[in-house]
Amino acid sequence: MLNQISNTKQIRTARRSHIYNYYAGFTDEFCKSLIDYIGIDPSETVIDPWNGSGTTTTCCAINNIKSTGIDINPFMAIVARLRATQDCELLSQIQTIERALSKFALHSGPVDPQQISLEFYIFATDENNEDGSIFSDVLKFLLGCVCREASARARSQNPTWYSLKMIEGIKIDSEAFKADLSNQLQQVRRWLAGRPSSSNIIATPILVSEDFGTWSCPPTKYDHVITSPPYLTRIDYVQKTLPELLFLKRCMDIDLVKIRRQMLGSVLTERISDGNELISSPTALRALEKIKSHHSKASATYYFRFYGAYIRGLQSSIAKISRITRSGGTCTLVTQGSFYKDIFVDLPIIVDELIEFYGYYGITKSAFDAKYSMVSVNVRSYASTQNSPQEIVSVYRKI
Repeated sequence: MLNQISNTKQIRTARRSHIYNYYAGFTDEFCKSLIDYIGIDPSETVIDPWNGSGTTTTCCAINNIKSTGIDINPFMAIVARLRATQDCELLSQIQTIERALSKFALHSGPVDPQQISLEFYIFATDENNEDGSIFSDVLKFLLGCVCREASARARSQNPTWYSLKMIEGIKIDSEAFKADLSNQLQQVRRWLAGRPSSSNIIATPILVSEDFGTWSCPPTKYDHVITSPPYLTRIDYVQKTLPELLFLKRCMDIDLVKIRRQMLGSVLTERISDGNELISSPTALRALEKIKSHHSKASATYYFRFYGAYIRGLQSSIAKISRITRSGGTCTLVTQGSFYKDIFVDLPIIVDELIEFYGYYGITKSAFDAKYSMVSVNVRSYASTQNSPQEIVSVYRKI
C-alpha cells in the first residue's frame, strides 16, 4: 500500500501549471492519487483547513466529492473559486471583461496601478451591472495579478517579500495597464484551453476565507482531511501576495495586519510567550529548549516565541481537526522539516506525536524530495549547506 503513494513521486514534484503560480501546495495529480489511495467516494466529505490555491477542493469537485476549503488569505480563496468554476462560465466572464476593457477611458500620464485597477473594477462592474458574483471574482483575480506584475520591482532579495514603500511609489502609464490586463486575460484563456476535458466541475466546493482556528465549523463531521499546513520556514504568506491584497483592500473590507497576525506561522510574535508546557509533542519541546538556549542573537526571545507560537497553533488546529472528523475518518498531512541555525526541527515527527495525542493512528507514510524548499534562500545560513528536508506525506485514521 505504501508504494501506491511512493510511485506518485514524479507527479508530486511535477511543475505546477494552473491559473496562478503559488509557491505552496501540491499538484492535481498528486491529490487525485491520494483520493484513490484512501478510497474516497462521492458519498463522503473532505475538508482542507489550509486550502491555498484550492487543489484539494478542485480535485474533489472534479471527482464529484463534496468538499470545504478554508484559507485565511482572501486572494487565495478567489483563486480557489476560479479553479472550481466551469470552463464555459469563466470564458463567458473573460469575454465580458474584454469588452469592458475596450470601452475603458485611459488616463494621460503615469498612474498608480492599484488606483487604475480599482477604477477599471468599478467601471466594469457598473458597465455590466455585476457585483458579488463570479464576475467580480474574475475581475479581482485579474486586477490583482496586474498589480503583482507592476510591483515586480518592489521585491526584496527575499523572493517572498515585497516592500510596501516601493509598491506605493510605483507608476505605470495607462497603455501599460491595458496591455498587462490583456496579457492576464490571454493567460487565463491559455489555461482554460490547456485544461483536460476531464476537468469538469461536478460538486461545487464550499470555500471560506477565514482563519481555520477561529472558523465556526458546522455541526456535521467530515469524513476526510487532506491538507498541507504552512511549513516552519518563516515565509510570510500574506506579504508574498501583498500587491494582490493591497488591491483587494481597496474594494473589500480586509485587515491585512489582522490576517498576518492570525495565520499559522505568523512572523509577528507577541512579546510574551507562554503555554509551551501544554504542548503534547516531546520532540517539539526538545527543539524549543535547544532554540531557547542557542547562542545566536534573539534565539531566546523572538525565535523562541516564533517557534513556540507555531507549534501551539498547530496543536490547536490538529485538536480542531480531530473534533470535526468522524470516527474512522482519515487525515492526510503533507509536512516538511526545517532548520533553525544548526537545529533541525522535525515537523513530520512533531505532527505524528500531536495527531496521535488527539486520537489518530498512522496508516502509511511516504517521503519525497522537496523541489520547492526554502532552506537555501539565505545562502549564508547553516540550512543552505544541508540537503533539503524531504516532504513527508502521512495518512492517519481516527480511532
